[in-house]
This record gives sequence, structure tokens and C-alpha cells, in this order.
Amino acid sequence: MTAHDTDITQLAAQLKSLSLESSDHVTSVGQSGTHSENASRQSFWLRRATLVLGLGAVAGMLYTGAGTEIAQSLMVKVKTAHVLSDDAPSVNLELSAASPPQTARTQTQANPANMLSPPTVLPKQIIGSGYSRAKRDVILGAPLPGQIARVNIVEGAVVKKGDSLFLLEDRGAKEALSEAELELRKSRLELEKAELAVALYADKLGRVRRLVERDVVPRTAATDIQHSLASAQLELQLAQLAVIAAKAELTAAKNDLNDHVARAPFDGQVATVAAAPGMMTSGEQQDALLRLFDPQSLIVDVDIAERSFSQLTIGGPARITFDTWPDKTFQGQVRQIAAVFSKERGTVRVSIKLDEIPPSLRPNMAARATLLISRTQ
Repeated sequence: MTAHDTDITQLAAQLKSLSLESSDHVTSVGQSGTHSENASRQSFWLRRATLVLGLGAVAGMLYTGAGTEIAQSLMVKVKTAHVLSDDAPSVNLELSAASPPQTARTQTQANPANMLSPPTVLPKQIIGSGYSRAKRDVILGAPLPGQIARVNIVEGAVVKKGDSLFLLEDRGAKEALSEAELELRKSRLELEKAELAVALYADKLGRVRRLVERDVVPRTAATDIQHSLASAQLELQLAQLAVIAAKAELTAAKNDLNDHVARAPFDGQVATVAAAPGMMTSGEQQDALLRLFDPQSLIVDVDIAERSFSQLTIGGPARITFDTWPDKTFQGQVRQIAAVFSKERGTVRVSIKLDEIPPSLRPNMAARATLLISRTQ
């Protein structure tokens, strides 16, 4: 039993003793006659009522927080008048208690200085829900019409920029590349032949001019060699152009062969793969053969009620939780607020950049964001 319960028990015992101290008198009075018996019964029941009221008052003050000290300060005085033949007994209950101590609320109201405290900045929370999204997320089709020969990746694979994803049948492209390489070799041989002819005619012209200076041969001999040299130089220029054209053809053939390979446009992770060996493609983007996203570009898009729009700010802090990890909280910042509202839902889209992206985060994961908006009260 606690001290609090002990106090109540003691006070109740005192009240009971006061209310029942004249029980013998009630018995003796009952023997004197019918009138006295009725008066004694009234006195007995008045004392009982006094006991109940006293106990109720004490328990009520203890229960309402006045404290044990106040209950113990109650002074219960029961004055019982002499039992008369014609008068009913009278009972007077006098309760006096010390004034309860002032509470903190009363003291605050009595002190004007406490009422002039400076305003407190409290965080206001705006709740929104949405999903994770990758800013770099592409759907890849076949670069050319054709038949898929081989698929090099599976769903979930991590790839680097330029990695081969799948290949189209490229037999024709390889043949064209071989022909371009042969043409380039032929053009280079023609160029070497033209260069040699020019060199020979130039050397011959030099010897003839020395003979003309010594009057060994006529001047017309030198003129004929000059015409042959000019013709050889033209052939050299044509051979040079042929080499340039052959190089261009070879480059085109290589590019065409390379176009038969679908490559990753950036570092990322494969989300879905629809391509399969033997599948015919149209060479259009709507083929949707593969989806690739960049895990490092993942953000969270949440819908915020339109009534909170005026309180949103770029760079504001946010706390994010995902249904996948309900016990973990991630920090982030508001990076973008949509310019267009959703009239169907009455919301505005807010994009949040995570301070640290979880390694296993994926697009379309359900998320809940708490935006912290400071306000002054």
C-alpha cells in the first residue's frame, strides 16, 4: 500500500469514528419510547450520511490533484445535539482546507514577462506520396531493320557506355566491308602507279633538257616529254581522289556494320529485355526491345496537395521512406516543382533528389516524403 492510500484510509477511519461515536446513546434512547426511537433513527442515518459525504469530499480532493497535504488539513467537526423528545438532531459539518498551491499555468498568467517570450520557429510537415524515377531512362529499339542474331545481356545486368547489348544479322554488312577494303587497296595501288609514272616522266624530262642544252636532241623532244609528264600528273590526282573515295566507302561500311550492334548509350542497368534471337525488327524506336536506366539519376516524385503549394521551396529539406525499407529514412532536397497541376487529383508534382541513393533502389518503388517547412509562432 502506498503512502497516498494510507492517508485516505486514516482520514476515512477518523470520519467513521466521529459519525459512530454515539451509537450506544442511540440504543439507550431507543428504549425510552417510540418518540425517542424515531429521533434516534434519524440521528443514526444523518451520521451515516455525514460519513459518506466526508469520505466523498476527501477522495474527491485527492483524485483532483489537491494533494495529500490538503486532505489531511481538513477539519471534520461533528456536533450532535442532545436528543430531545420534540426536536430532531442536527449535524454540522465544517470543512476547512488550505488554499491549493498555484499551478504553473496560474504563475505564468500572473507573470507578464513570461507572456512576452520571443516567437518559436517550429517545423511544419507536408506529407506526399509517390514513386522513384530515373531521370535517365531510355527505351531502345533496333538501329536497322533486320533479324536479331544474338542478345548479350539479361535483365538486371549492369553495363558501361558502348557495351554491346544485342546484334543484328550482319552478313551483308561484313561482305560490303570486305569489298570496301579491297577497293581501298586497289586505289592505293593505282596511286602508287601514278606516282611512279610522274617520277619517271620528271626524270626523263630532266635528261632530255640537258641533251637539248648540248644540242644533242631537238627541243621538240623535251616538249613531248612535258606533255607526257602533265598527263601522268593528272592520273596521279585521279588516283589520289580514288583513294579518298575508297576510304570513305570503307568508313561507311564499318559504320554500317557497327549499326548492326545495339550499344549502351550510357552507364546503367538493364530494366527489361524484349529482344530475342531470330526476332525481326523494323528499325524503328517503337520496337521497344530493351529498357535501360541510370541508377545514379534516381529521384523521387511525390504528389503534394494543391493547398500546400505556396509553402513549397526549391532546396527545402525532405525525409523519404520507401515501402521496401519501412524502418529506414533517407534525406533529400526539393529540386523541382511541376509547373502544371493535376486537376483530377488536385495535386502538384514535386521532385526530390536523394542525398545518398541506396544501391538497391529501383524505378517505380513506392515512397512517402515528409517536407519540412519552417514556420514562426
